[in-house]
Amino acid sequence: MAYEYIKTPNGSYECPHCHEIKKNQSTMHMHYRANHDGALKHKCKDCDYETSTKQTLDNHILAKHPAVNQERVKGFECTSCEFKSVSRAGLRSHYLLRHLSKEVSKYLGKTEAGDIQCTGCGTEFSSKPSFIYHLAKCLPQVTVAKPQVKEALGI
Repeated sequence: MAYEYIKTPNGSYECPHCHEIKKNQSTMHMHYRANHDGALKHKCKDCDYETSTKQTLDNHILAKHPAVNQERVKGFECTSCEFKSVSRAGLRSHYLLRHLSKEVSKYLGKTEAGDIQCTGCGTEFSSKPSFIYHLAKCLPQVTVAKPQVKEALGI
């Protein structure tokens, strides 16, 4: 099935159904599949929630039914707070943004075009998630050498 999105003048993508804006076409594709595709093949056993992706269902279960369904969803737990994620990437993003926010802000730069740039190495990114994923490589060794940081970042 071909997906068509509205490309805005600033290069973002607009959902033709709900007009949500995403910076990347891949992110818009995930939004569209999760919300408008009609192929809602993953159903929650505890309520009437349905979605097109297993990860979205797992996130729903962790958020809405945590006590009942912990055994059904493999989660990644933050060592510094109560946060849980169904993906390693979700835990990495959480940890960097919540527990290492001062370090992250030192590396978060902008290009003249408005894209995100890592001030540690100069690499440019079109989305914050891609910058966050990259950031674990640019943080100082003294920061990432701590056991709880290594575990949270999956390194």
